Amino acid sequence: MENLLFTIVVFIIIYLAYLFTVIMRPEKLKIFVTAKEITLLKSRYKLNIDQIDVKKLAHTIAISNSFIISFTIYMALLVDNMVLQLLIGFLVMIPSILIVYYIIGRHYKRKEVKNNV
Repeated sequence: MENLLFTIVVFIIIYLAYLFTVIMRPEKLKIFVTAKEITLLKSRYKLNIDQIDVKKLAHTIAISNSFIISFTIYMALLVDNMVLQLLIGFLVMIPSILIVYYIIGRHYKRKEVKNNV
């Protein structure tokens, strides 16, 4: 139970840090368009970022990154051995990133196609 509570606290802290350092600062939000996450979405899913509300996309990325990190921490905390925690962390994080960004890319691609019709 305390692992779950710790995971929720980590999720909130990461999201709030992202919110205050990127989303609420207009100059950082402009730079956000060139971030690695956005570059991945543009190249893999052929998204036109000019047609997407950058602030909503930033919130989506912040929530997804917070989820990925907190979920990875939760899964790693289920094991007591430090070496296994690191191994589980890597084995959980990579598929989590791929799955979550696949969902985000498909979601925004559908929105883009829907707006063009």
